[in-house]
Amino acid sequence: MQINLVYDSSTSGAPAAFFTAMNYVASLYDSLFTNNVTITINVGWGEADGNTLGSGALGESYKYYQGFTYAQIRNALINNEQNSTQSQAYSTLPTTDPTGGSTVEIANATAYALGLTSTIDQGWVGFDSSASWDFNVNSTPSSGQYDFIAVAEHEISEVLGRDSFLNNTVSEMDLFRYSANGVRDLTPSPPSGYSQAYFSINGGATDLDNWNPTPGNGDLGDWAGSAGDDSYLDYSGSGHQNYLTTTDL
Repeated sequence: MQINLVYDSSTSGAPAAFFTAMNYVASLYDSLFTNNVTITINVGWGEADGNTLGSGALGESYKYYQGFTYAQIRNALINNEQNSTQSQAYSTLPTTDPTGGSTVEIANATAYALGLTSTIDQGWVGFDSSASWDFNVNSTPSSGQYDFIAVAEHEISEVLGRDSFLNNTVSEMDLFRYSANGVRDLTPSPPSGYSQAYFSINGGATDLDNWNPTPGNGDLGDWAGSAGDDSYLDYSGSGHQNYLTTTDL
């Protein structure tokens, strides 16, 4: 994969370490994913796609997405299996549509990688220009500082397709959301009587991490705090180094 970073005019006031950190994260994802696609990501400093960041937001992302049938998504995933982990995960996708006929929304970057669209894709990320950042790789931020590498990993991964759309429909990532062994959970909140919804690639037998449990308060496709110091947490506290984990990948 090739991520092309295009810096908005707002980044003219960003420190040099900001660009070094962004290039590091882009190169990291390029090395981790082998799909033969090129993704352009526009980068803002204090804004994202010309929009002021929300109050308290360390970063934000925007992207286009498209809708497909469950059968189209299932076939595309299986036809693009690249490793045993994907094979295990996709083997849990039934031939009968578990969404009840809902449109499966996926980010354009994912659709592009799966061969569902020929559109050359782009997205937007932006970062809080007033936050106290630690831009260093493998560094624990001081009290009051935030781990920029982790936030960049978080926002770029959303452009690439790490998204939940359960507030409106369903995403391909939501197909791996469970509230109990064998119980796929396609609701914004787990049904009463079950534990918090979690990510699983073996039909719900193994809880890899819990999803953010609060609709309307952050992204449903992020991890709950129980995941620990993780780049894909819904919330990043200061003074913590957050990691890109095997479960994230």
